[in-house]
Amino acid sequence: MQAVDNQEFKQLRRHSHFYLNGGDLHFLVSSQHGDRFVVYKIRQLDNQLFRVHRFFFERESRKFRDAFLVPTSERFRKGDTESTAIILDVAVQDFEKLLGVFYNPLVTSAITWITLIQSSV
Repeated sequence: MQAVDNQEFKQLRRHSHFYLNGGDLHFLVSSQHGDRFVVYKIRQLDNQLFRVHRFFFERESRKFRDAFLVPTSERFRKGDTESTAIILDVAVQDFEKLLGVFYNPLVTSAITWITLIQSSV
């Protein structure tokens, strides 16, 4: 797990839409790729904390499901708290799109209908 120094921690902020009251899984989205100037600008925008529901990640991803099963000697599992947040090296916009699929039943319904229509042809 990557460590976040104090200076970067001060720059973190909770995502305005996907920091959910009932969420039980924390992610730190911290895009670190690109050249030095771009990374500095991106860090100011992308160091955001997300609190979402573990259920979606357990249901949809074997990688996450297996990671959640690994016992730890710590009091908290990875992602249980802000200080144990799972660090993702992705753009905030990309993670928002993924969460949009999980939390928007219209998207899921549209995907389901498209799949059904394609299957019936």
